[in-house]
Amino acid sequence: GGGGVVGGGGAPPPPPPSPILSVPITNAPAPPGALSPILGGTTTSTGHIAAWKSAVLPVMRHFVERTPGAVMEEGEATVTWHYYDADVDFGRWQARDLQKHLESFLLQHLSVEVVSGERPGKWIKVRPSGVDKAGAVQRALELSGARFDWAIVAGDDRSDEPMYELLRNERKLRELGFRGRTLSVRVGLGIQTAADYVVDSSTRLMTVIDSVLFEEEGDRGVPDERDFLANSLDDDWGGSGL
Repeated sequence: GGGGVVGGGGAPPPPPPSPILSVPITNAPAPPGALSPILGGTTTSTGHIAAWKSAVLPVMRHFVERTPGAVMEEGEATVTWHYYDADVDFGRWQARDLQKHLESFLLQHLSVEVVSGERPGKWIKVRPSGVDKAGAVQRALELSGARFDWAIVAGDDRSDEPMYELLRNERKLRELGFRGRTLSVRVGLGIQTAADYVVDSSTRLMTVIDSVLFEEEGDRGVPDERDFLANSLDDDWGGSGL
């Protein structure tokens, strides 16, 4: 799933916006021997990553071969096994087998962790311990947060939840030196979330961000977006709320 953090400097101006800091939380390639400073930590060294990947990749490839519809995705610091096109029951059974195999036999002493999810896709991911999206957001705020008035995060799967929880932790944000405003949005309906708002599409996500950053608060703009989102939650979740 995708996720990111942005910060805007100064009071929210009318379009066109003033420059903003944008730190995408992705697995974008880095030059050989280097990793994004946003990640930080010893578990992201190229030597450590090469060591655990040499153990994980053959296993992932084996499960791709034995599971029709499964594919493997190798990122800079992650390896993910996707099974969204596999038979539902067989894919779920294989996913449990793969996760158990990784956790029981391969990764006990390699400072990595295995995470899984079924929304919006179905996947098993291996990544360095302590390197997640919330950690990346925290690092970004430590480096530059004091310079900006906004921190905005958005995502579309369960691995994004720690980002939303971080932005709800006011004491932690103060410790990081961030005194601005926050906004968290989950793209995709149907599950409980710590995000401020839930929208049904990336198009609606941009509408929310535009409303918050560039429209005056009052009877129009942000309150209208909040009303829409509340109605969407009532319709899809039977009024259960966030």
